[in-house]
Amino acid sequence: MWTAERLGPRRGLRGFTMIEASLVIGVLGLLSVLTSQSLTTMRDTTDTLASYRRAQRGGERLAYQIHALTSSARKLFVRGTTGNAYLTALDLGTRHPIAGSRLPLPEEYEPLGADASDVPQTGNILLLASETDPVTCPADPATNKILYVDIYRMLCVYPSETAAKVVVRRAESGLDLVVWASAAYPSLSQVRGIVSATERARVVRALYGVHGCRYLWNPDAPVEAAFFAIDAAGNISALPDTDHELPEDRAVSPGGRLVQTKLQLARTDPSIVQRRAVLTAEAPQDWAPEGFELKVVGTSAQRKVWMRLTVEAQSSSARETAHDTTLVASLRDL
Repeated sequence: MWTAERLGPRRGLRGFTMIEASLVIGVLGLLSVLTSQSLTTMRDTTDTLASYRRAQRGGERLAYQIHALTSSARKLFVRGTTGNAYLTALDLGTRHPIAGSRLPLPEEYEPLGADASDVPQTGNILLLASETDPVTCPADPATNKILYVDIYRMLCVYPSETAAKVVVRRAESGLDLVVWASAAYPSLSQVRGIVSATERARVVRALYGVHGCRYLWNPDAPVEAAFFAIDAAGNISALPDTDHELPEDRAVSPGGRLVQTKLQLARTDPSIVQRRAVLTAEAPQDWAPEGFELKVVGTSAQRKVWMRLTVEAQSSSARETAHDTTLVASLRDL
């Protein structure tokens, strides 16, 4: 005899209790916070690395450009009566060097090393005379005689503050590195060395009218005796212009090289390795290179210019990254 099994009422699916739901929500919230923090950290790290690479690329590119200018220069002006006078004679316009900027003082007979405590030799202004391609001037149209005349420009590289663009958030102004180029100056000795007065006058007229030159330059003289005016008639002044101010040639002058690319010179900070001055022995409150440090060793026959350029960039995570590039250039004075 079969006995029907008594079945109780079927129960429905059991849901979450309040405690279980609260635990799940808490765990999900914790995971969300941890994930958000991890993503923020990853984003900040990626942005910091990107800003560092930007500072590295921009700093190294500019450092090698300055190295090339220095290596090809024909004269280096250093701290002293002649160098300081040439620096004062430059018409730098509104882009002045930062306060305390100076030319380097050469160490002629010692190897490269840190400054002595009582002899501050390191500088942060680089002043060069660069030789450009010679220009052609007709000397005798009847015989198609052409003479080549050497042309020089003064180049000045220096740190300059600009309030127009702020690169890092903690600063009130940007710290740019300016590359300034003067007008062109033909060689005085070369033009005066033309034996024929008629040919010399033709060359001077071509320099004045065709190539836009207004003065001839004697690199061996101090600034007050180095520049001789020429005119459209082919004459050379018998006396130098003792108050000549060297104008900028805006057609070839690069100007500020960093802030336009959202970079700037890293101000000297002894607490950070990349921003720390290397060769100067002076306390930062007395003098600081502010991202562009120069040291010169050797005689005028064989100069070596040690340069250290430190560039910084701002990341979106409010961090500042800096990269320093150190190079040594060699040149021989005229």
